[in-house]
Amino acid sequence: MKSLINKGQSNQFYNCLKKTSNLLESNGEESNYYYSKSLIELCKFNNCIINESQKTRIHVKNNVEILKRYIIYSINFFITELINSHLKLSIESQKFNVNETSFSTEIISIMDIAKLIEIVKKVDKNNFVLDLYLKLFLAFHNSDNIKRYDDYKSLVTKHFNRLSKDEQSYHYSMLISYNVIKKAYNNTKNCNDIELFKLYNTFLKEELFFDDKSNFIDESLFRNILILSLRLQKFDWTDVYISKYSQYLHPIKKMNIVNLSYAEYFYHKGTIKKSKDYLNAAFEYLSKIREDSFIIKYDIKILYLMLYYDLGYIENLLCLLKNFRQFLWRNKLVPKERKIKLNKFLNILEKMVYLNEGDPHIDATNLYLEIIYFQNFNYQGWLLNKIQKFTNKKAQLKIKLG
Repeated sequence: MKSLINKGQSNQFYNCLKKTSNLLESNGEESNYYYSKSLIELCKFNNCIINESQKTRIHVKNNVEILKRYIIYSINFFITELINSHLKLSIESQKFNVNETSFSTEIISIMDIAKLIEIVKKVDKNNFVLDLYLKLFLAFHNSDNIKRYDDYKSLVTKHFNRLSKDEQSYHYSMLISYNVIKKAYNNTKNCNDIELFKLYNTFLKEELFFDDKSNFIDESLFRNILILSLRLQKFDWTDVYISKYSQYLHPIKKMNIVNLSYAEYFYHKGTIKKSKDYLNAAFEYLSKIREDSFIIKYDIKILYLMLYYDLGYIENLLCLLKNFRQFLWRNKLVPKERKIKLNKFLNILEKMVYLNEGDPHIDATNLYLEIIYFQNFNYQGWLLNKIQKFTNKKAQLKIKLG
């Protein structure tokens, strides 16, 4: 379009403009959409000034309207990118325990985004994107206020079909992240699980795991959905999930993750149904896994420990405990925080083994209390389930009330 403007070819310019606009509109709205729209308006303005006469009030008014739209699209792009980048910084900072959000926080603090939206809507009444991103920011900025989250989710649902596929994926990912983060900082055992499960269902149904960068479902996401469904004991759903969505895993990683998924499926189902056949099926699937996949090494070892404990294979369990500790001590790639949590799990499990064997030096109530305070660890629920038979309900209630 710039080339056509410079050549003074207005007819060809407007043909190109129409094709470009139609292409943009067919893909849905997102931040890059607004950036492109702002460039289009700028090209339209430049073409009018350079190649068309500006003799009447109508011409001037038309140029003013073009510049207004240019400003609106630029604001949309700026606000969406600012809030998106700020939240990415915030989530990464929490994940790695560093404070790197002061720069973006300072910029946002001097802007009255709500007032900005009010002004823009006087000119562009159908503008929803600024509302959407403001609700997104407010939901994360005050995560204890559930109404802020509900307001954001409501807008995502309302405007879902107007968004591009990548933007749909982004907003559902943010809804999921909100619930994952809230759960991590909430002591309620199953806080947010039902809501998170509903979000995962929509994410899968709409195939939002696809984007312009990848045609495969992320293995961590696949594992998170699996673990949640098993925690909720939705075994029939889980069986269908593994079969249907494992086909979207990367071919190189697929077999390991599928075998581990079925191992966990049969373990949890076997625990609930009290079936040794299911537990032995879990063993069979575990034996098929090649442990060269670093991301699932921990899950494999922990599942073996749980199976050994439930089936009473104490010598195997104690041997694996020793090997697991050595693996953690030698491996420099394991983050320090994760080493601490895994070692704590191994120590608690070892105490439970000796408690089960009748060791008088292990106090069941103290061990129960140690597990209660072992927060933000996926296997806390399993530990609590195993320790309960050693502590009476009155003691558990007293600890919780205390």
